[in-house]
Amino acid sequence: MLQVENRILRLIACGASLEDITNQVCRDVEASLPSLFCAIWRTDATGTSQLLAAPSLSRQLTIEGALVAPDVDPAGTTTNLEIPVFIPVIKDAHCEALTAFGAHARWASSIAGEDGRTIGVLALYSAEPRTLSPEEIVCITSLRELCEIAFRRHQRDEHTRQADTDALTGLPNRAAFDRALAGLGADRPGAWALLVLDLDNLKTVNDIFGHKAGDDLIRIAGTRIAQTMAPDVTFRLGGDEFVVIIVQAESLRDLNGAARRIFTVLDEPAICDGQAVVPTARSVARFSTAPTRERRAFIRTRILHSTMRRKPAEVASSAIGRASAVG
Repeated sequence: MLQVENRILRLIACGASLEDITNQVCRDVEASLPSLFCAIWRTDATGTSQLLAAPSLSRQLTIEGALVAPDVDPAGTTTNLEIPVFIPVIKDAHCEALTAFGAHARWASSIAGEDGRTIGVLALYSAEPRTLSPEEIVCITSLRELCEIAFRRHQRDEHTRQADTDALTGLPNRAAFDRALAGLGADRPGAWALLVLDLDNLKTVNDIFGHKAGDDLIRIAGTRIAQTMAPDVTFRLGGDEFVVIIVQAESLRDLNGAARRIFTVLDEPAICDGQAVVPTARSVARFSTAPTRERRAFIRTRILHSTMRRKPAEVASSAIGRASAVG
């Protein structure tokens, strides 16, 4: 059992996905207790469950909707976190399909988040109509606790990801940019650069076609910029403002060419709430010096709120000169 626990803990420590971890838990349950099948679900705040792992159960059960998370806790919270109870599942509308598959007994236990609310369900199925033995409960309880560790880590990671992600575009947000900018090294001149831009016509689109069209414009522009500049990372700072942190050698050699690529993809019409709109950008600026507090403040207050559209080379030259003056 110790070897199994160590294997699961290694997966958690290495950042394996929740799907990979739960599938391994199911396989270890079934290897340790060959008379049982195992399935694990994730449960969201609305009570909706998503099947994560059921490696030995028939795919047909999933397709037909028979393999659903047992309702172990209708209130949505666990009543006892110290001693998890595997509750025999009462016969319901799904039992007929499960019985036909060969599952004649079922048990389930909730997986609790840090706030005590149910965030997952672990279920067991037996081909024989019987009860769980004390030895089986000890084994399964240990693996269920490992599931709880994995689910809580995933929950924390998801909260962090949401805090660093712009809700409208799915791009990294200003907080993520600030951390990335602070982490840029200053030991090698020219090792990184920033391209900063904003959209010309967002206000016009909002005023004429409405904010839904404006939101579509921001999403489409962000997607185009991010896809064009990948693997370099694009951030949305808010409003119509975007910035790209460039570390790829090819783009660093030709920042003006990189800016032109952005202008080219933005010049294609976009359908925004049923209206054809051509996104346009302005104020492309380049920085490639140490991210001192003064330069970071300069980026926020001067470049990101510039309103004059100029050629990329002119903006880059002007920006570098002014950044040097404040650095």
